[in-house]
Amino acid sequence: MVYYASIGPPRGPALYRDTPPTTGVLESPSDAKAVGTATEAGWTENGVALWRLIVDGAALPGRWAIEGRQFIPQFKSATDPDRV
Repeated sequence: MVYYASIGPPRGPALYRDTPPTTGVLESPSDAKAVGTATEAGWTENGVALWRLIVDGAALPGRWAIEGRQFIPQFKSATDPDRV
């Protein structure tokens, strides 16, 4: 399933310094009603904000970035304690 954010630039990544700590999760970019919530969960080495998603009451695995208002799965953040 593809999810969209209620914040972020229309193109490019949402940077940690430019985002609020939480945002809505949408099923399409034109939806007004959120199906979930995303909370900040760190950032990449390039400053891209990473998020944890809860959709319909269930936590989705992993961390997610926002690219063009779409949530994209990610693997590691610059703030991971076990980062190599």
